[in-house]
Amino acid sequence: MPREYFYSDTAASNFTPNCINNELTVAFGMNLHPQVVAAINELNSKGWRFFVVTQNRGRAYYRHKVITIPDWAYKRQATGNPGYLDWYVSHECAHAYRAEANDWAANHGDSFMEELVRICPDSSLKYELNYKPRNAIRNGITADGYVIPQHKIRLEDL
Repeated sequence: MPREYFYSDTAASNFTPNCINNELTVAFGMNLHPQVVAAINELNSKGWRFFVVTQNRGRAYYRHKVITIPDWAYKRQATGNPGYLDWYVSHECAHAYRAEANDWAANHGDSFMEELVRICPDSSLKYELNYKPRNAIRNGITADGYVIPQHKIRLEDL
């Protein structure tokens, strides 16, 4: 997708992160799962901007509506971790969605995990187990994808 597709006219500020990898930022979204691209498009329509950076981690800058993805996430996917980039982008988008809902206390808790499960393809969810294993398991994320956690099953659904 062209670069301007991921830059919004309704951005919250002129903030731009340091250490932008221009080459990867221009190509951002090209090889992502359609589910993830849909989340990016929706957030972009709400003023969120996306950058690929040469920093050690990605981040959702809530006040500035900026999401950064580290360039090493691209390399990790290219070296035998299919879907890793889909997970990483989904993870940061889940933070942005919680910010949009004014759920500042979500961190990596239940509401955050619900957003992540909604955005991220099942085949990529397993990477959350390496980052926040306790919360991921509690919210039904497994090495094989997603299962409804016991505490979220309602009797009327049976």
